[in-house]
Amino acid sequence: MQLRDPFVWATVVDENPLPRGCPADSAGWATWASTAPAADRRALARAVVPIIAERWADAMETAMHARRRGVGDVATLAFGDVLAELAPLGLSNFQFGCIVAMLVACWAYAPERDGEDVLMRAGAIVSCQPWGVVIS
Repeated sequence: MQLRDPFVWATVVDENPLPRGCPADSAGWATWASTAPAADRRALARAVVPIIAERWADAMETAMHARRRGVGDVATLAFGDVLAELAPLGLSNFQFGCIVAMLVACWAYAPERDGEDVLMRAGAIVSCQPWGVVIS
């Protein structure tokens, strides 16, 4: 992921670590969350935001270079692929908004004009689901 503002990105990532005991592999998140205390489930809900943002940016960069297309052309497909892999518990609209805000603020390829609108359209097409395990 190429960053326009690495300091802000590092701050967000450092402030949202995976909770203690949570596996780094997303395949284990749902099982872990099913027995984790509510506070740890909320911490996981926060931690997935920068993880998904980074993976989405990586996927878009790869697709843009391979297909010689712009962000708007690859955002939806790339987001759908990342969401299928990394959000087995679902993704709330708030989390998606945070992901978009992070990319607009920090990602080198975020369109300078209408960046938020371009990325938000990807979420409008790929339906977000409530983060069901957070509520205790």
